[in-house]
Amino acid sequence: MSDFNQTQDTNGQNKSSLIPDERLRNLDPEGGYSDPDEGFRAELTAMVSQAKINVNALPTKSYLEATITPTVMKALQEVCECRPDNPLEFVAYYILKHNPNRKTPTEGAPVHLQSELMPKQQ
Repeated sequence: MSDFNQTQDTNGQNKSSLIPDERLRNLDPEGGYSDPDEGFRAELTAMVSQAKINVNALPTKSYLEATITPTVMKALQEVCECRPDNPLEFVAYYILKHNPNRKTPTEGAPVHLQSELMPKQQ
């Protein structure tokens, strides 16, 4: 018996698989499918190594324009209008407060205000 088996791809053509025989024995033949053959093929496909998707596939400029630029530009416009004494602190606070990915309403708020904004627990 060989260390590796031949498998079929979705088109029914044979292709070489890098799945050792001992891993094939561990497959659940049904895998939650009503058709055992379909379940076996689905699990076999899941076990074949897939090329990893690069989450940073966007070029740097596109990534920054899509995620950072809108919030930073609004912060800089506010700095121009308000002319605060400490513009860097103002921008930092603005970005924290207006973060579109903010999870809680208190995230980015000053510490002394967080206790006021937090819901009272009983």
